[in-house]
Amino acid sequence: MKPYVPWYRGLNASVLAGRRHGGYRSQSLRNFAHAMARAKLSDDELGVFLEMRLEIARRAQSRRQFWLGRAYNALSGDSSDYLRLTGREVSDILQVIGAEVGDFTDVDALYDLRVDVAQDVLATLKANHRSGLSTRCDLAH
Repeated sequence: MKPYVPWYRGLNASVLAGRRHGGYRSQSLRNFAHAMARAKLSDDELGVFLEMRLEIARRAQSRRQFWLGRAYNALSGDSSDYLRLTGREVSDILQVIGAEVGDFTDVDALYDLRVDVAQDVLATLKANHRSGLSTRCDLAH
């Protein structure tokens, strides 16, 4: 896992003023988006989420064989090696593998998680689902 720093971080703040909160002009929409970004995913939701993101990575892998596919991956931000996740999603994944989350991740930051680690987490989720176990405990977020 590595932190992701966008290329546009150094741009003038006035240029990004309208996009600072996801482009939402309404305070209520901004608050809703903020609350949803911090919502904890259940094990089933996390499994579906990881399957979707791993499928995106698999398609990026098949596209990178051709120069147009590599250009598409570069423009869309898709990677065949890493999944770009928010801090909330990373903390949910860390709980699945049994790591102590604490203040390790910033929920507003973006992180890149290796695809093989995400595949291991998905396998753990599926195994726990078959056995009826939940690996995560309810932690305050």
